[in-house]
Amino acid sequence: MFSKANDPIVERLKAAGALAGFKVITHSYPHCWRSKTPLIFRATSQWFIRMDDPAYNLRAMTLTAIEKDITFVPEWGRKRLTAMIESRPDWCVSRQRNWGVPIPAFFCGKCGHTHMTEKVLNDVADRMEKGGGIDAYFDASVADLIGDELCPNCGALDWTKSTDILDVWYDSGTSHASVQNKREGLVSPSDIYLEGSDQHRGWFQTSLLSSMASNGHSPYKALVTHNFVNDEHGRKMSKSLGNYVAPMDLVKQGGAELLRLWTASQDYGQDMNFSLEGFKRISETYRRLRNTYRFMLGNIGDFDTKKHAVAYAQMLPIDQWALGKFSELIASTQAAYENYEYFKVYHLLNNYFTVDLSAHYLDILKDRLYTWKADGVGRRSAQTVIHEITLGLMSIMAPITSFLAEEAHSHFPGKTAESVFLLNYPVAKPEWSNTAIASDFAKLFELRDTVSKQLEEMRRDKVIGASLEARVDIIASGDNFKLLNRYLDFLCEFFIVSQVEVVEGNDKTNVSKARGEKCPRCWYYSEHTGTHSDHPQLCLKCTGALT
Repeated sequence: MFSKANDPIVERLKAAGALAGFKVITHSYPHCWRSKTPLIFRATSQWFIRMDDPAYNLRAMTLTAIEKDITFVPEWGRKRLTAMIESRPDWCVSRQRNWGVPIPAFFCGKCGHTHMTEKVLNDVADRMEKGGGIDAYFDASVADLIGDELCPNCGALDWTKSTDILDVWYDSGTSHASVQNKREGLVSPSDIYLEGSDQHRGWFQTSLLSSMASNGHSPYKALVTHNFVNDEHGRKMSKSLGNYVAPMDLVKQGGAELLRLWTASQDYGQDMNFSLEGFKRISETYRRLRNTYRFMLGNIGDFDTKKHAVAYAQMLPIDQWALGKFSELIASTQAAYENYEYFKVYHLLNNYFTVDLSAHYLDILKDRLYTWKADGVGRRSAQTVIHEITLGLMSIMAPITSFLAEEAHSHFPGKTAESVFLLNYPVAKPEWSNTAIASDFAKLFELRDTVSKQLEEMRRDKVIGASLEARVDIIASGDNFKLLNRYLDFLCEFFIVSQVEVVEGNDKTNVSKARGEKCPRCWYYSEHTGTHSDHPQLCLKCTGALT
């Protein structure tokens, strides 16, 4: 291994007649992970903290804190840290390096006694705090530091100053003392410590042990552990392999917002595979979020909540349903945030924007927002809900789409705060949780899926173009018939077709071409289009909206 030294040593042993035998063997040997060179082992005296000293039993005390006092996210972190504390040897806290935080000890040259007292420690600490820093120890003479104090073991005055330093992990691990307990607004224990899974062996552990030894409690209430980002094939990213992606390159391509959103979308409890294709899919999600925000903001520009808000009891049923779905989103995202499960927030929001908002609610609302009476209860009801949802979503989304939320807030009518980050998390009103409305619309949306499939078949066969060119005839029985009759006046808007007729009988749905003429204002077909003398080209719905 150490080829330059091996041969001369062997030759000298031969020449001295002291070589009992010599053989070259090949075997595994520890190497430095960074320089890739073999290690040399050297036995030296070190400083240790006992893990099982009967005076304080650091190991047992720490294991109790792990079990009872700390929340782990993900939960597997508890077993990992417990196993490491259970099996670790005494804690070696010293290193032999040229620069670092000194261990202020003195060795008697006559009897070898090691001298470290509270007075010496405090004197050295005072020197450092007065402006000298760690050099106040290294630059000072032995006489400056210990004076004429005699060796308590042999009475000699022959001291040598220790040049050992504290392990850098001890430095970072005592941040609870140097940062949390000394900076205004910070406390120990902190709410969370956050780092990668390798820190169960490093910072997480040294922070916990040093705090348990000095304070008797953990420096953190919760431990949030993330794993690592690999390439698309699951290999560790590294410069030597050339398979890494620089975050700043992604920021230049798509902005910091997309990188933050991709990060939030990942389950950090396990290793994450990164690919440019996956990153592009996140940009599509972001575009959907942004376009939906634009639509909602664009439709409340003339809305003043103090003048135009509609009470829940007077809202149209679909608007009440939308507030119910939003209430569910508030509860589920809040729970996910409190558990540090940001990937759940991402997926909840993505599903909400894609399904509940875009595919369902906002799609159905377009005719009411664009063609109904501008100051009518129907349009104001929809605007009231959009206003509530837009305001609440900004707070929910701010942690993971900060720029979008702030930009949306800057355009929000009637805002009361300077920044989205000064808003409270939304709170759902009790009446929004309307189980009867939720149950009705769960059934109605099932029927809507059936109708949509038939409409799509008619488009494919070129019988119709837009869905407003169609009518729907529904034969229903029992509770389904009663349900459809309760919402009969709303079904055209709900299915986005021009006509709907419901009759009682064996359950069946039929889609055909709409009857009558097309209204140029709302594009609905009606047999009454053009029958009003004041508006000879419009349907009766549009005529009413303009009078």
